[in-house]
Amino acid sequence: MKSRLRMSSFLAIVVITAGAVSACGTTPGPKQKVEAKPTTGNLPLGLEVGDSASTTIGRYSKVLAYMNGWSIWETANPDRVVCVAVRPGRGHRAPVPDEGTGIVNGAGGGFYMGLEAKGTEDEAIFGFYGVQPYPKIMKAEVDGQVYEGPPTRAVIDGWEGKTGRYEVRSGPYPVQYIKLKDDEGVVELAGIGDAWKALMDCAANAPEPPRAAPPAS
Repeated sequence: MKSRLRMSSFLAIVVITAGAVSACGTTPGPKQKVEAKPTTGNLPLGLEVGDSASTTIGRYSKVLAYMNGWSIWETANPDRVVCVAVRPGRGHRAPVPDEGTGIVNGAGGGFYMGLEAKGTEDEAIFGFYGVQPYPKIMKAEVDGQVYEGPPTRAVIDGWEGKTGRYEVRSGPYPVQYIKLKDDEGVVELAGIGDAWKALMDCAANAPEPPRAAPPAS
């Protein structure tokens, strides 16, 4: 499949931790009902729509939308802007995609779609990610059909409302097959059509990369 994004540059580094907070008092009182925040799709902790996860000036990963367990991202570095849709495996938190590379990886694995800004439909990338940034093997079974390697646009059209199982073996290096780790799980693919539309909209309306301004003459 033609693409401006290489598969080796498509998959994400993130570590998300959650802590528990408890409170106690010396005098018992009436129990209060606590309304939990929505956790549909195990969304990234602490990031609301419009928030950016940024580690360096000129690089960012911004949340554009949360929908039916999917997170839609606009990511950028000084060279390019890449839009990404992520659906984590059941029971896992969604990772934050790398800035401007589209690399997605996170504990437990899951499914992602990516497209560079102003890219066309046939340039999109689809795949299952693992805990490390470079997948070496990916397998999936959806509705009784087994797939090896990245699926195509035509394939995912039939995944709406389905549940899939995946196995991913990933490594820390793009070429070497060392220090590999395995992830497997179940992913809910409901809403994949809406996530695809949001991805295309992101790519069509993405800004220019945040390049440094030229020096004053």
